Amino acid sequence: MPLPEGEHDEPGLTPRESEILEWVALGKTNPEIAEILLIAPTTVRRHLENVYAKLGVHTRTAAVTRYLGLLGNREREVITPVLAGLFFLPGVA
Repeated sequence: MPLPEGEHDEPGLTPRESEILEWVALGKTNPEIAEILLIAPTTVRRHLENVYAKLGVHTRTAAVTRYLGLLGNREREVITPVLAGLFFLPGVA
């Protein structure tokens, strides 16, 4: 569920890097992202390596955390409920 084109505030990230990072934020693995985007898993890995370098981080978790901190209010309103839903298990107290 990536954000619409042109709604990316990450400094220096290409549209493809932003798209891949959004899928990472939604909990997708490299092979899953590759299948969704019809690219090789190694291409996903390379894009993520570029993202890490541009954001000054070393892990997926750090990249997503940094990404969420860089989003504007509108983008955060779109993705936060989606991410919250990833960690909610109905019927579990």
